[in-house]
Amino acid sequence: MLLRSLLTAAVLVSAMPSSAATSISRFYTLHMHVGCPAATSYFLQEFPSATNVTCTMNGGGMGPREFKVTGII
Repeated sequence: MLLRSLLTAAVLVSAMPSSAATSISRFYTLHMHVGCPAATSYFLQEFPSATNVTCTMNGGGMGPREFKVTGII
């Protein structure tokens, strides 16, 4: 029984990822008409393997706005 528990623990430890995922954010100042699609594209050029990529817009009014793109690398 003890051997079975040790084997199960060894399998669980070996299945764990070797490195922890890191959340990273970048800010891009772009014109409103290009928006999140362009900001996300720039982010993915810098971090091509990023997952769970999200984009939010800060500010209002006309002209350039700040877009925050966050992803897991």
